[in-house]
Amino acid sequence: MNVRLSQVDVKDFLNELGVRNVKDEGSEVKYSCPFPGHSHGDANPSATMQKGTTVAHCFGCGWSGNALTFLAQYEGVNILKAGRWIRERFGDGFREPESGLLSEVNEVLASKPPEPRRENAVLDEEEVVIREVDWHRAYMAYASQGDLPAPFFYMFERGFDPDTLESWQIGWDAISQRLSIPVRNDEGGLVGFKARSIDEEPKYKVLGGRAYGFEPYEVSRVLFGLDRARNYVNAYDGWLIVTEGELNAMACHQRGHRNACGFSGRRLSDIQAQLVRRYARGAVIITDDDEDALRAASKLYRYIPTKIVPPHSTDPADMSREELYDLIRAAEPATLVVP
Repeated sequence: MNVRLSQVDVKDFLNELGVRNVKDEGSEVKYSCPFPGHSHGDANPSATMQKGTTVAHCFGCGWSGNALTFLAQYEGVNILKAGRWIRERFGDGFREPESGLLSEVNEVLASKPPEPRRENAVLDEEEVVIREVDWHRAYMAYASQGDLPAPFFYMFERGFDPDTLESWQIGWDAISQRLSIPVRNDEGGLVGFKARSIDEEPKYKVLGGRAYGFEPYEVSRVLFGLDRARNYVNAYDGWLIVTEGELNAMACHQRGHRNACGFSGRRLSDIQAQLVRRYARGAVIITDDDEDALRAASKLYRYIPTKIVPPHSTDPADMSREELYDLIRAAEPATLVVP
């Protein structure tokens, strides 16, 4: 039985099975995952199936497979029956295997998708402890104009108070000789560290490797601060602030916007967009560059209400509470500005 998954019309396949919220998204089809693990029934769709390969993944419950394994689990049948149904519907009609059942089984097994990419590994919290800084003691030195390492001085000059720095567990990494920023997944598990320099390029580094005993985390799979922000989303009518960079996200929280999270670099990845759509009913985008904001909004506005703040020359980390509030209040719907 030659199961040609490339012939499967993914949208028709999902619709015929009665899957909810099926939407064509170019090279993939988005849908509400029907499998267990969604407390609200995946009302904000978090699963996708690729056209051509039918490789599927749910960013909510973590299920991975393809049209063949999806159908088998969804209908509660074995994989051979699922393969026959797919051939009858999307192939040239079912024919008994010419070379026997063993050959048929091998063909079906060969059509299974590759192993999904692993999630970022969760590290021991001891990694945070060994980088710990007494920020209140450092602030006393700063306030009295005493001797203070330049990176610590820099953080206070940017307006961060010691309570914020200790709350976010900002530390000092002796190996890289940089400030260390613990990074956590959306469940709060420690997955790595971003290191910040004030006078060396690149300013930011992802820590990891042989010297550390752990691998660098995959930046595109994490939204910094989402583990905190998700707990405050309902207090902001389901809206999430998505800003550029870890320090900006921290500054938003310090200035009262506790529904803020941040992405590294200039691009919101597909996985990060999925996370936003999973936890929020609406999003406000804050980036340094207008094009970056448009790219980020283009991955969200078709699924949830999305707004973009107007052009600004100052980072949120350098704004006062009132300036940041005014900037967010002035955000416009992405539908008015996204091409």
